[in-house]
Amino acid sequence: MVGKQQHQKTVSALTLAEIYFSQTKYPQALTHYDTVLASLSPTFPQYNTLKKRTEILKDLVSNLMQIAHEDSMQYLASLSEADRDIYINKLIEQYKEDEQKRLSDNAEKLKMIESAKNKRQTSSSATRNGKTVWIFADATQTKLGIQKFQKQWGMRTLEDFWFVSDIQLMNDFANNQPLEENNNTQANDSTSSTTDKNTANRSSNPTTKAFYLQDMPATPEALKQSNETIANALYNAGTIYENDLNDKKLAINQWEDLLKRYPDHKLAAPTCFQLYKTFTALNNTNKSEYYKQLILSKYGQTDYARIIQDSNYYQKIAEQQQQAEKFYTMVYDTFIHQHYLPAYQLAEQGCNEWSDINITSKLAYIKAVSAGKLYGNDSLRVLLETIPIKYPTTSIDTAATELLAALDRLEKPASQTNTPKTENKPTATELFTFNEKTFHFVIVVVNIKDTKITPLKNNIADFNKTFFGLQNLELSNFYINDAEQMITISKFKDKNAAMDYYKLFISDTKYLSSLNSTPSAKVYVISDANYVTFYKNKQQRATYDEFFKTNYLQQ
Repeated sequence: MVGKQQHQKTVSALTLAEIYFSQTKYPQALTHYDTVLASLSPTFPQYNTLKKRTEILKDLVSNLMQIAHEDSMQYLASLSEADRDIYINKLIEQYKEDEQKRLSDNAEKLKMIESAKNKRQTSSSATRNGKTVWIFADATQTKLGIQKFQKQWGMRTLEDFWFVSDIQLMNDFANNQPLEENNNTQANDSTSSTTDKNTANRSSNPTTKAFYLQDMPATPEALKQSNETIANALYNAGTIYENDLNDKKLAINQWEDLLKRYPDHKLAAPTCFQLYKTFTALNNTNKSEYYKQLILSKYGQTDYARIIQDSNYYQKIAEQQQQAEKFYTMVYDTFIHQHYLPAYQLAEQGCNEWSDINITSKLAYIKAVSAGKLYGNDSLRVLLETIPIKYPTTSIDTAATELLAALDRLEKPASQTNTPKTENKPTATELFTFNEKTFHFVIVVVNIKDTKITPLKNNIADFNKTFFGLQNLELSNFYINDAEQMITISKFKDKNAAMDYYKLFISDTKYLSSLNSTPSAKVYVISDANYVTFYKNKQQRATYDEFFKTNYLQQ
């Protein structure tokens, strides 16, 4: 049974949360929803609904805080050194005033603690026949004490300072030590746990200048990264307002702010499309038409324009995919029943007829194996070697490569197997060729000891859905050695399209922050020809790092 005090606290917090939520004061609402969830049992009828709403608000507030933080840091960077010092000194003085008020308020709470302590010491004993005895040795007195306590305070969790809501605050104050000093003491304690290297040198003391300067974008690169963070957060916040909170007005505010601040950003096209859809739903013809014409004129070659021009665009794609899958099922059934000639002919027909890479890659593999059954290993090899080139990011690529390796082992004489090769290792410029106009891919190489593949793939899929949902990007992964896997995102029409994706990918803080903070992970943009070279030359893969920096990052 939950005590009356705790019950009243929960009811009050829920009431305030609902009021703030109805007023679209979402940060304030989140604070009270958190309090409610901390008090409720998972068996509470509305628990899952409240939990989901709290998670949505946490996501929203996280993005809003990113925007506010980066804006304040950019403002700080825009000041002259003298003005910056004045501004920071004002912040420090304000913090000290707030801290003094906090300590003064806590002094009153400390008096409560001391008073309660004295009362406990006084009441912990009783007199029996003129002698003082320990009260809990008397069962009757103990029961009466419990009843009296519950009558005044209700059912309480067994913990120190149970009548003070902020226990940590009281503990710190009782030790005459502010939170910040206490944290610093713990950080300097040689017996404390090791902190992350990235945060070891960060200042946590708001009374120092370093605390306010550590996140300031002081270089062009840092400013660019800060702007990327703001743009992403604006887009994310708008999406949450629209999709999760059904607050179209605030969604529009976020998206229009993004376009105003970053009109040529890579997110401009999807943002225009979001605004077009939202204003259409609001029956705002003028605004809807404005963004429609903007998409058609400025982003006419994108899927966003195609959807506007043809309302059945998605439906047609879905129907074509369904037909292609039926066709593949028929071809596969023919192949399984060892009818290799019709399987070969149908697979060749399907490769020319369908454009879905998931279907055509499988058909190409059936065609190759059927040719091998009909005409021998030479025909099998020729067709297999084309698959990694045409379909380098699919599971069929891996199957074809493994089958080719098996053919090599079968056909290579034993004398060659034991003969060591003595040849000079080629340089990066000898191995890789630069062609910015050809198809490109983004690859992620991770150590399986440092990164869990399935959650990472799910995060990348969510990232693609959010920012590149209309591009139908393919996602695949496979081992490139015993310790590493490679995840491939494909495919992009040229280097520029792939680099646009890459820049947003490495700057994302919502879906990919864990990946981007893992030192062993490598993210590259790579052309289709170099992809095959990268895969085949296992001993020379490290040389691509310098090739990538020279040809992609420094241009």
